[in-house]
Amino acid sequence: CSGFSETISVINLSIDDRAVLDVELYPNPTNGLIKLMTDQESIQVRVTSLSGAVVGTYQQKEIDLSALTPGVYLVHVIAENSARIFKVVRSE
Repeated sequence: CSGFSETISVINLSIDDRAVLDVELYPNPTNGLIKLMTDQESIQVRVTSLSGAVVGTYQQKEIDLSALTPGVYLVHVIAENSARIFKVVRSE
């Protein structure tokens, strides 16, 4: 009878280890310009359609969405160790 040893690794499968970012987004709904209020100096912003297609990436706190077709978009705001996602309505 031969013996063998097996090692099992446990991996944390959390969706995101980042904390929730303290940020406000306004106005919502918007006809174009949105503003982000946060104390974070450096942020990354990614705007996606509901299907997940990236429609814009930004690094500022004022973002013009007027070129987008009216509809619902997700605004991902990411700082160093925190993040937040907003559902934004782009109106006519």
